Amino acid sequence: MATFPVIPSLIEKLRPLQKAYLSQGSELRLVGGCVRDAILGKFAADIDLATPMLPHEGIILLEKHGIPCIPTGIKHGTFTAIMDHQAYEITTLRHDVTTDGRWAEVTFSSDWQADAMRRDLTINALYADFSGKIYDYFQGIEDLNHGIIRFVGDAQTRITEDYLRLLRLFRFHAWYGKHPVDNLTLKVCKHLAPKLLSLSKERITKEFLKLMEAPFPLPSLEQMADYNILTSLFHEYDLKNLATLITLEQQFRIAPNSFRRLAAFTKDYHTFRFSNAQETYLKKISTLLDEPMFDAAWYRFHLTLEKKEIIRDGILLKYLKEQPDNPALISKIINDIETLEIPALPVTGTDLLKLGMKGPQLGEMLMRCRWWWAENQFHPGKEACLLWIKQQL
Repeated sequence: MATFPVIPSLIEKLRPLQKAYLSQGSELRLVGGCVRDAILGKFAADIDLATPMLPHEGIILLEKHGIPCIPTGIKHGTFTAIMDHQAYEITTLRHDVTTDGRWAEVTFSSDWQADAMRRDLTINALYADFSGKIYDYFQGIEDLNHGIIRFVGDAQTRITEDYLRLLRLFRFHAWYGKHPVDNLTLKVCKHLAPKLLSLSKERITKEFLKLMEAPFPLPSLEQMADYNILTSLFHEYDLKNLATLITLEQQFRIAPNSFRRLAAFTKDYHTFRFSNAQETYLKKISTLLDEPMFDAAWYRFHLTLEKKEIIRDGILLKYLKEQPDNPALISKIINDIETLEIPALPVTGTDLLKLGMKGPQLGEMLMRCRWWWAENQFHPGKEACLLWIKQQL
């Protein structure tokens, strides 16, 4: 039996859950992404488990053992156990009765392979028991080792059960694929791509952003473009622009950011729904892109008002838009942004009130002073700033 060093650590962490299930003669296994990542030597952020025990019975059992539970998806057999301030999803083995591409009616089961059969990709249909044994019903480990991303069984069947699986195929390909998706699957995806629009915007947004966060998502996106899958989601997009951004990220050792990449890739978000924080990020980036200036005073001024990450991302995207053939310029600016220490503006609104200013005039003068101060590389102190302000009156 093959051994994977991460799995014993996971098992020990989850031992109280296993002991509770064993006390009633029921098995519990790790499943899906946590097993896949453990095989690759990584700890997954989310840990999912599966069991033949019915969900309501599992909740009663764990709470008797002092482990609180939340019925997060009880209708579909899932609840969340909370242990050591971490959430663990536990799902009863099941198989689909009916599906419509968005929702499934399920029935519970005790058949592990039947449960594996309803999963999307071979690399996600992996289970590990608490002895460390891996259950791989569809050659998922071999596919993972070779970077082959394929559906469990027939591609059309899997996608029509849940259209989101079409996006998940390319998301996982972006993260784990080493070879192109096979042509037959791509043709099925092309045919079914319009069905993506039947999904909620929240589901599309979440999945596409995960794809964009992969270290190098371009091969996956290029396949989606070649088979007209991207046109089902976007009226316009720019793979070349995204490729240039990724090159810059690598050059400056900037971690991937799905929203920075999305902003480089497209301005068409009609199929997405963003959180307030995501909307704010895009609005700030858009404002920076629309401003005409692109010199040291401009970005230093903005650095006094906003986080470095926002200004850096805005600069990268502004460079793609306005100065794509000037690598020396972007290198100088990014290095400057990374090394600059930004002090606080030496004067405040209180200082201007003492000079008799108030209302809009006060706010406008503070901004003008901030610009002048940034233009002078933050050197003027309070007295110099106040003298400059008095000269403007």
